[in-house]
Amino acid sequence: YTLSLHDALPISSISAPTLVLSGQDDVATPPADSAALAAAIPDASLRSLPRCAHLCNVEQPALFTELIQRHVEANN
Repeated sequence: YTLSLHDALPISSISAPTLVLSGQDDVATPPADSAALAAAIPDASLRSLPRCAHLCNVEQPALFTELIQRHVEANN
């Protein structure tokens, strides 16, 4: 049995502005899984970070921070 994101959380009920960040080279949480997560959350945004695997905040700290800052500013 594989646990689905839909089994774990009622993500379709999230109403907060949501940004899903994904590393293009992430094998732990493949980009397709991040896309599915973003698609399941109403009005969520998805950004995929290049040259990045699972630890986007460590591998691309400047871009990660910039994307978070933009998201917060746009939704504040």
